[in-house]
Amino acid sequence: MEKAGTQISRKEFRIVKETCSVALITYNGEKYLARQLETLTAQTRLPDELVVCDDGSTDKTVEILENFAEKSPFPVRIYRNTENLGYSRNFHKVFFLCEKEITFFCDQDDVWLPEKIASAMKIFEEESDVGLVLMTDLRVDKDEKPLPFSNRFGRFQSALEAENGFQTLLRHSALGWAAHNMACRTCWREVAFPEIPTREQVFDLWLYHVLGAVCDVRVILEPSVWFRRHGENVTSQSRNVKNPLVLLRNSIRKHYSIERLWQKYRFERQLVELLRGMKEVRYPEVAEFYERLTTHLKKRVDVRTQWLSRFWLIPREYFNGNYGRFARGFRDALTDFIVWPQKLPK
Repeated sequence: MEKAGTQISRKEFRIVKETCSVALITYNGEKYLARQLETLTAQTRLPDELVVCDDGSTDKTVEILENFAEKSPFPVRIYRNTENLGYSRNFHKVFFLCEKEITFFCDQDDVWLPEKIASAMKIFEEESDVGLVLMTDLRVDKDEKPLPFSNRFGRFQSALEAENGFQTLLRHSALGWAAHNMACRTCWREVAFPEIPTREQVFDLWLYHVLGAVCDVRVILEPSVWFRRHGENVTSQSRNVKNPLVLLRNSIRKHYSIERLWQKYRFERQLVELLRGMKEVRYPEVAEFYERLTTHLKKRVDVRTQWLSRFWLIPREYFNGNYGRFARGFRDALTDFIVWPQKLPK
């Protein structure tokens, strides 16, 4: 097998049989876990192993996993954390426990469509320079019924059909991807994570950004997952909030508080620092994009802390196209202009 990162002509496909792990994290997931596990066994190409890290569940999650392991058509290894690690550190832990050549990341409450593994593995086996395959999903409710505007990836379709790669995603401001829609060559984990992630280094965002600079990336446009939104997801816990005053407060904090912007800046700064000293960087233009994004975020932080600077920094960044390239365009420019002065988080 060619080492990941070796340059191969797009027409020179070398089909090599690879093995794959599914890395699953769980936490009090008894309600939907059995359904997720069922869709793993229904894959047209079964995984070679399932590795699970449970983050201290107090319901029947572990019991469901152990019962599944007894009858599973593939090996299952279950690890129980002695302390609650949280989403990012738990994914990091399970990733480093996987033993196969390709790793698929899995949530506890989704539905994998039957061709998910097979379609991604086909790309890995035909193109050895591809280190990351991104997939798409359809959003469904708790009963697996499609939600309005459930396909969030239509805006990329025509561009990716013309040029399927990471740079295309950056040109369309796709600055993140969810772990359940990702599979990568396991050998890249030491490159992406030389240390345990910091609080700012959200696992899937970090992996997406780093691998985009060091290896080829492909996107499968045909949805491969039903992404269940049920109000209890780790990434959508605000959906449980019913009090309109609390919802308003959370919205204000999200868009007007400096804390979220400061975390984004620290994330990108740490990413840039890692890539600057990394010999594996294959696409310097991607690393340069992150440099410019970091500079833009720093200016937006300055606007929030140095009130008078908004009168020249915001117009300059807006007319240079940076708000459109790195943010939500006029909406974020207006938000930065009207927001009250704030202090940096400690």
